[in-house]
Formats: sequence, structure tokens, C-alpha cells
Amino acid sequence: MKNFWLSSLLLLVFAFNFGNGLAAEDIKVVVRNQKAALSYQIVDEGKLLVSVLDDDEKPIRGLTSEDFNVGIGIQKAEILSAAPLETTEAVALNIVFVVDNSFSMKERHAVKPLQKAMDEFLKTVRPIDNIHLVVFDDHPTMKVEQHALHTKTYNSSDILKLQNFLRESLEQRSTGKTFLYEAMAAGIEIVRRMPAKDNKFMVVFSDGEDLNSSVSTAYRGAGQGN
Repeated sequence: MKNFWLSSLLLLVFAFNFGNGLAAEDIKVVVRNQKAALSYQIVDEGKLLVSVLDDDEKPIRGLTSEDFNVGIGIQKAEILSAAPLETTEAVALNIVFVVDNSFSMKERHAVKPLQKAMDEFLKTVRPIDNIHLVVFDDHPTMKVEQHALHTKTYNSSDILKLQNFLRESLEQRSTGKTFLYEAMAAGIEIVRRMPAKDNKFMVVFSDGEDLNSSVSTAYRGAGQGN
């Protein structure tokens, strides 16, 4: 997932209307003249967000519209442009990062690798992007349905402020208990409250341990059970 953002390009595609029930799996995207692993998704009418990685899962950079073929069946689309995600203002993204700041992360020596990965993510944040950070908290600060969630959230597009909140949460406000599922439930609720047509993504950084959450992996959001 980290490399998806770092290697993402926005393709502007002419001839296909992505707004009429067309799904990403209906579209075929190919990189010409080189072997590559692609991930892509529709972000707007005529716009695809595409990630291109080499065999070592490293981003392939410097690609242009001439390097791609996009089609549906025998129909081929005209690619108007290809721009790195961090340089384009054409599409705003809403990204929710759920970050495990429990003491178990320190015990596993996972804090520094996590900070490094998050710093790489945050370097790609643009002023038009809307970023939410969700971390664990020893006290319940957010309520969803009947659940009091042990989470703390922060919303900004300012990279420095996001980094400071994250550093403080990991280094000074780590929790003795693990509330991974509650933090994920908080992330889901934040996404649910966003406008339906917005581009929404949630990324989870954790060692996967949860011992203390009041919700389970079956949680799907407010009004849909837990």
C-alpha cells in the first residue's frame, strides 16, 4: 500500500465514461515495452489512479501517457495525460491512517520503521488532500453507536502538524492496551461521514495485535451492526 501512493500517477483518459457503473475490473491498463505490476482504480469520470512497480516492488518513475494502453475489450481509449499524484491538483483525496501506538509496537521495535513509512506517505500529501490520523488512547474519546472507542483523531493537510501529532502519539502517548479494532471502527466512521462521491481511502499501520477492543472485525459502520 505504501508503494501505491509513492508510485501513483493520475491518467486522464478520453472516450470512457467511468460514471455509468463501470468498475476498475472492466478496464485493462498495460504498460508498454516493460514488465511491471499495476494497481489502479477509478477516481473520477475519465480519471484513473495508477501505481506501477517493478519486480522488486519499487516505483517506476518517469512514465508518460505514451507508456500506457487503456482499453475495455476491443475499445481503446486516448490517454490525454499522465501526471505524478504529488504534482497534480486535479483530484483531491481523503485518506484515513489508522496507526497503532500501543506499547507492543515498542516491544517489537516497530516504531521507527512505522515512522519512516508514515514520513514517506506524508511527503506526498498536497494542500488539497484531507488527512485523518487515528491512534489509540487510554481513555474513550469517540462514541459510535453504543461503543465508546479508545481512540484519538487528528485532521489536517499540514504535513508538519501531522508529523508532530504522530510523533507525540508514538513516543509520548503510547497505550498499555491494544485497541486496533476500535481504531479501525473509528476510521470507518470517519470515512462513512465523508460525501459519497469523494475519493476515500483507509490505511492501517499495526502489528495486528488486539486484546482490548469492544468491537470485533465484524464491525461495518454505524447502523450496520458490530
